[in-house]
Amino acid sequence: MGILGICIGIWAILVVLGNSFLQGMVKQYMMIDLASNLFVNGLLAYVYLALTAIVDFTIFFMLRRRIRAFQSDQRRQTSQQARNLRKEYKLAAQVSKAGIQSIKFDECDA
Repeated sequence: MGILGICIGIWAILVVLGNSFLQGMVKQYMMIDLASNLFVNGLLAYVYLALTAIVDFTIFFMLRRRIRAFQSDQRRQTSQQARNLRKEYKLAAQVSKAGIQSIKFDECDA
């Protein structure tokens, strides 16, 4: 703002204080400015809070959905791995059973 701005501001204050008509106008403008400032700030605060809450909840639910999808995918993979492991155990049991039977029948033939 600088020295020139401060000097002009002081000069404007002195002119307004010396003129009663300007004092009344300045008071009205100050009240209008104060009321509009409070209204705008209050309105912006309510709008900002509402929008922020909506964005936060949206992000929360999207993240929650993604985490649940990830967990179900892991469960699905785990159950698939368990099924594959069961199949491998069954196959190993069948192979060992066939091996034991072949040894048993070979002993009986001898």
